Amino acid sequence: MSSNIAINYADSYNYDSLPAAISFSGVYGLLGGYFILQMALRNMHEFLVMAIFCGSHAVSFAIRAAMIAKDSVAENRTVFITCEAIFSASFFGVLYPVYTAILDRRSPETNILNRIGSSRILFRMVLFGAVTFNLIGVCKVCYDPENSIGIVVKDASLVMFLALTVATAHQNILLLSRERKNPFKEAPSQSIGVTRGSFILILICILLLVRSTFMVASWSNTTLQTTEHFWYPLIAAPELASAILYATPGLVPLRLEWRREPGL
Repeated sequence: MSSNIAINYADSYNYDSLPAAISFSGVYGLLGGYFILQMALRNMHEFLVMAIFCGSHAVSFAIRAAMIAKDSVAENRTVFITCEAIFSASFFGVLYPVYTAILDRRSPETNILNRIGSSRILFRMVLFGAVTFNLIGVCKVCYDPENSIGIVVKDASLVMFLALTVATAHQNILLLSRERKNPFKEAPSQSIGVTRGSFILILICILLLVRSTFMVASWSNTTLQTTEHFWYPLIAAPELASAILYATPGLVPLRLEWRREPGL
């Protein structure tokens, strides 16, 4: 007579710290509310995308907390897959707004290679592919960790996310180079997000590079990648810090306002 043995996915994937999961969920919830308010006041889609990112992460961390707190929840595979898929795929919600914020600060490119790198349409197409691959890969791997197709598709999505992050950082380096040649003229009333925005954005890029690089470097070692001693400081914390930095007042000015700024 055979019996089904329930798998505790929280234990299997190193979900340990309940206070951390609750704290991250609460902070993301507050940030999501802030970005929704900004979207309502300024009618800019970047804030909507960032609100989706924060809302998705608030839900994901809430599920993580529930799985840590209750074994019955932790043994539900559908709940576990939902938690993993939401957290992983929603990375687009922090990457794309940063990319557009950088491009909004720059004049049109003349160099053909830089024009390709600053193509929003191309960036969105690759980003959509990365999100799709990630959802498929995560779902397949969560159902069967040995699923070769799922592993390949998931790994491909991680490489695509890393490539997009590198491309975003490159655009920011070009922005810093232009601003060095043509310094920004500060006004007393301008916020730090306007006057020091490119430096804040490069800091965000560094944080996202840390996250994406670790995801790719550890893709063959699930234990290392999911251990909270590494997962929180190298994946969760950089994403949260990026969202907080993105909330800097003036970092995402109205496009028409930015185009009227001198020195750009």
